Amino acid sequence: MGPHLKLFRADPHRRIAPVAFRRAYFHGRPGVRHERAAREQKVVSGLRRGPQRGSAKLQAGPEKWSIAEVAEHIALSESSIFQAAEGAMKPSAREKMADPGKIDEKILTAIPNRKIKAAAPEPLRPHHQFKTTAEAIDFFKSARDQHIKYLSETQDALREHFFNNPVLGDIDAFQWVLFVSAQTERHVAQINEVKASVGFPQQ
Repeated sequence: MGPHLKLFRADPHRRIAPVAFRRAYFHGRPGVRHERAAREQKVVSGLRRGPQRGSAKLQAGPEKWSIAEVAEHIALSESSIFQAAEGAMKPSAREKMADPGKIDEKILTAIPNRKIKAAAPEPLRPHHQFKTTAEAIDFFKSARDQHIKYLSETQDALREHFFNNPVLGDIDAFQWVLFVSAQTERHVAQINEVKASVGFPQQ
């Protein structure tokens, strides 16, 4: 793994301890601005206090998602993508990647990048499955709490189990965890774009 991932550089092939999962998932890599689980959860949960009534359904433009729709997507993605990490643990363990840091880097830089366009798969597109934005946020928070708990306690060898990603190919379970976090960061930025758009009520 690349030297920027100081937590793992001493021996990238050893079993990763739970404390390393906590640090990697919560704080990210030194010198690079990546939201991690606890910080993202705080940002998303903060939407319960706003936006103003009715403005959650405002769109920044044609074919753009509203805050309510982005919140639904974040909530659905949190559970769905983490299921891929869980799915990776079902097959037998395999030899670790020779240099997983390259894929880690791609996930943590490309996924949050709003300039790189991507279409959400149909099951994760907003279809008004939640009555309110607050309900979607509560769904997200409940799922994220479970995932943080798992990552703080696990002894699973996440680097030794793989599940196919339609874009990246086979990635290990730890990379799926990074994918969840990067996905949330991407859509927190999307919410900020909506709030900064012309016509959106300012608090």
